[in-house]
Amino acid sequence: MSSPTGPASGLPVRMPRPRQPGRHRRPEPLVAPEGAPALVLAVPGTPSSATRGLADEVISIARSELPGLDARIGHLDAEDDAEFPSLTTVLVRAAEERAARFEQARAAGLDVKEPEGPVAVVVPLLAGPDNALLRRIRQAVMDSKIAAELTDVLGPHPLLAEALHVRLSEAGLARADRARLFTVAT
Repeated sequence: MSSPTGPASGLPVRMPRPRQPGRHRRPEPLVAPEGAPALVLAVPGTPSSATRGLADEVISIARSELPGLDARIGHLDAEDDAEFPSLTTVLVRAAEERAARFEQARAAGLDVKEPEGPVAVVVPLLAGPDNALLRRIRQAVMDSKIAAELTDVLGPHPLLAEALHVRLSEAGLARADRARLFTVAT
């Protein structure tokens, strides 16, 4: 008889190969790196609970994809209150908190490098390019005097399509039990 540990009576035995580590075999969990810039979702329009809910949905999807992500929401047309902070206020607060974390680590005696790169990455919550709104968002970023990087608009993007599908299914306008592919276009 042969056994899995080796041939007994000269008969060949198929030996199981040791499992090789690979891309799909216990992949390393993705986590936002320490000191990564904050993700700021720039929401245009008059602040309301509906726009806040949509922005929260997009942020929660982004956080589920990258745990540890410092994600914030800044409203373009906000009047600086606690519920709907303006984009400029959010950028200034992100810079202050980043500087405070650096000083706190330094005061604790840790050997830390001074933060480099942008304080925040600003992502406009737009389904497509809108030059007038992009100009206003760019101006708000410049007015904050914070080193921030402005990206292209969010849409069309799978995260935006997923958030849209969740909202439609909550309203009873789409089936929640099926994943659908949406193309969000202007």
